[in-house]
Amino acid sequence: MFYTSMDILLVAFLTMLAILIHELGHAISAYRYGARRVSIGIGWYFIFPVAYADLSESWGFSVRQRMLSTIAGVFYQAVFGSLIFIGFLVTENMCFYSASIAILISILWNLNPFLRLDGYWLIVDLLDNPNLRKEGITSAKRLFKTPVSAEIKKTSIIVLVYGVISLLLLTFLLVKLSLEIYQTQGFGIYEIIKHVATSDNLGIADWVLYFGTSLWKGLALIFLSWQAYLYVQKKFIKQRTSH
Repeated sequence: MFYTSMDILLVAFLTMLAILIHELGHAISAYRYGARRVSIGIGWYFIFPVAYADLSESWGFSVRQRMLSTIAGVFYQAVFGSLIFIGFLVTENMCFYSASIAILISILWNLNPFLRLDGYWLIVDLLDNPNLRKEGITSAKRLFKTPVSAEIKKTSIIVLVYGVISLLLLTFLLVKLSLEIYQTQGFGIYEIIKHVATSDNLGIADWVLYFGTSLWKGLALIFLSWQAYLYVQKKFIKQRTSH
């Protein structure tokens, strides 16, 4: 099936709406358990814009209440995604099907425990260790200098294994993202010019899609370059001050 630009924007709208419902699910659950200062906003995670719900007051909840508040977002998002899929079954509109798949992928991504998403906070709640990621990655980095047996004596095996997997996954994602960006010719500008030159009917949706893609890739390149600069600067300053 061929998707028009408006179809793609509809899928994107339904997916974004599901994310909003996800965050509202967190807020509603936290409010139910007694939180009164719950906010929802938009921020950045690496180079990705993300929605978030501030559940700081949930640290006063029991472990069970914190876990339920954490999983509530995925629950409400799954309910909404199921309704979208039912809409596809009734209307056979492939936009609904694509949106339901996108929502499912979003849910699975959120349950990834090795990024600071819902899956991570579930483990944090379960282990009652709010510094799990920091301790794990720090412990994993120390493996370059100390034997595994010595590191296990300093920290728990769960934290160490978590840190190693998190560090490997983070490295993989950064390398993969860097390769995809640098292998894209002109960050999408070439594709835009070619499409504009050959298209007789270029709508607003087309401009949004093409320039949105180019803007994201440009921001991604800036972010990766900045992170590389900070890393080199940190290493240089550390070496210079050690002499």
